[in-house]
Amino acid sequence: MTNHPESSSDTADREVVISRIFTFPRALVFDALIDPMNIGKWWGPNGFTTTTKRMEVRPGGEWVFVMHGPDGVDFPNWIRYRDIVRPERLVYEQGGETPDAPVHFQATIMLTEHPDGTALVMRSLFQTKEMRDHVVNNYGAIEGGHQHLARLAEHLTGQLARADRELTTSLRIRASRAAVWSALTDATVMATWWGPNGFTNTFTICDVRPGGEWHLIMHGPNGASYPNKNRFVELRVCERWVIEHTESHPFRLTLTLIEHGAETEVHWCQAFVKAEDCAKLRAICEPANEQNLDILPLP
Repeated sequence: MTNHPESSSDTADREVVISRIFTFPRALVFDALIDPMNIGKWWGPNGFTTTTKRMEVRPGGEWVFVMHGPDGVDFPNWIRYRDIVRPERLVYEQGGETPDAPVHFQATIMLTEHPDGTALVMRSLFQTKEMRDHVVNNYGAIEGGHQHLARLAEHLTGQLARADRELTTSLRIRASRAAVWSALTDATVMATWWGPNGFTNTFTICDVRPGGEWHLIMHGPNGASYPNKNRFVELRVCERWVIEHTESHPFRLTLTLIEHGAETEVHWCQAFVKAEDCAKLRAICEPANEQNLDILPLP
């Protein structure tokens, strides 16, 4: 691992350059850099979490997000994509506050094949030497960059380990995030649509708050009833909705909402505790999860 691979003489004093070898295929590493469903799980130095407000990965598209520091301080950020060549190059500008604020730096990420997997070089070019020195000396940009890539490696390791326990799907809906969020948190509305095609519901408890219980009976089109007990784990308004299913075949269900102009992309991730439960229920749950999103009622 090196801090400064070759740099041109006229920009070297304005750059922070970090590199790492990943023991993963190049396409897998590249896709993790632009995956709106999972990027918040690893982005940033140690102790940070990230909330995506909107993300459109295309030249000229923007990713608007907030980084939450371990001390509780929030750091609004934006990225504007300039060049995207899968799986070899990603170029973007990054700044703080809102997308009309000044650019802090331009990042170029290059991925090349390596005998051990993939070599990644991340080059951040600042407008002046003073700006570069400021983030290095006051914000630990070099060490933070190494932690950033180390967290990406940990995420990819975990992603491969989770592949046999997770079911994922997504749907882009022509509605605002607020409208989608309302349909996910209004118990009266939820009871009218939750579940795959042909199901109806009886809610006995629906305490929509972190730690609140959600007990319901799902009535299948064949006349069978399926009691369910869930607990709300996280509710980040208009951004992320997480429940835990606490009975047989336990799982955690995470819905992430990403704004795309007048549309909202809903990512659905059902993570089972046991791989054997996932394997047993995959054929049932995969189409059911897609149907659940398809019938979500919106204005």
